[in-house]
Amino acid sequence: MGQVEERASRVGENATGFPAEDYESFHRELSEIRRRIIASMHGLSEPEAPGEAERKQRQKESMPLMPLEPERLEDPALVGYAREILEIAVRHGVLAPDESGSLIDALGELEVGALAVSIARRETGPLFEACERTGVASDALLFVGEHLARAILTWHAGPLGDLVDPDLAIRSGSCPVCGNLPRFSCLDAEDAVRTLVCGMCETSWRYRRIGCPFCGNEDQKKLRHFTVGKEPGYRVDVCDECKRYLKQVDLRKVRDEDAALADLDIASARLDLLAWREGYR
Repeated sequence: MGQVEERASRVGENATGFPAEDYESFHRELSEIRRRIIASMHGLSEPEAPGEAERKQRQKESMPLMPLEPERLEDPALVGYAREILEIAVRHGVLAPDESGSLIDALGELEVGALAVSIARRETGPLFEACERTGVASDALLFVGEHLARAILTWHAGPLGDLVDPDLAIRSGSCPVCGNLPRFSCLDAEDAVRTLVCGMCETSWRYRRIGCPFCGNEDQKKLRHFTVGKEPGYRVDVCDECKRYLKQVDLRKVRDEDAALADLDIASARLDLLAWREGYR
C-alpha cells in the first residue's frame, strides 16, 4: 500500500462506529457524485490508448496501461463537487465540521483538478504542499481528492479495460490499467473464475483463485475467510501475512444480474466494517 492509500484508509477507520446501513448510505451518496462527475466528462476528448507494441511491453513488465496523465474538468466545476463530498462526509460524521469548514475556505486557493490528478497518479508531494500552504488537515483534503480522482480515473480507464491481456493480467495483484490496488473480487457466475476490481478506476481483471493479491502469499495456513450471517455469496478473504483483506462476491449466489460492480461493492459495505474491526486494512 502506498502513502496515499495508507492515509486514505484512516478516513475509513473513522467510520467503524457506523451502523452498517448508514455506512452503505454514505458510500452510495459518494458513488452518485462520482457518477455525475464522470457523466460531465463525456464531452472531453477520448483518452489516447498506447499503441499495440507499447501496450504489450507495459503488460509484460506489469506496468499499468494508463499513461497517468488524465484530463480533468475545469477547477470551478470540481470545487462544486468537492463541496458536496464534504457535506456528505460531515453529515455522516466521517469528517468534523471544523475540518470541512477549513477546507471549504481553502478551496479557492487550491487547484483542485491538479490535486485530484496527482492523487490519481499516487503522488503525495502536491497533497502535503497544499496542506502546509492552507493549514487544512491532510485526511480531509485526501478524502475529497481521492473521490475526485476515482471519478477521473474511471472515466479515463473506460476504453483501456478491453485492451488488457487476460493471460498477463492474471499475474498481477495491482490494476493493469491504473496500477492501484483492488477493492473487492468476484467469482464469475458461469465458471467461478476469480476477478479483481480496482478500488480507483473500477477496471476488472482475472487473478488466480488462491493467493493474496497484496503480498502474493499463497500459504493457505495464513489465508482465511469469514462471512456475515444471512448474506449468501458475500465473504471477506484475509491474509495474516500482510494483514490485508479483500471482499469477495460469489456471483453464482448473488442473483442481481443487473448490478454494476460498483453497486456490489456498496452492497457489501458492512464487510469493510467487519474487517476493520478485526484489525485488517
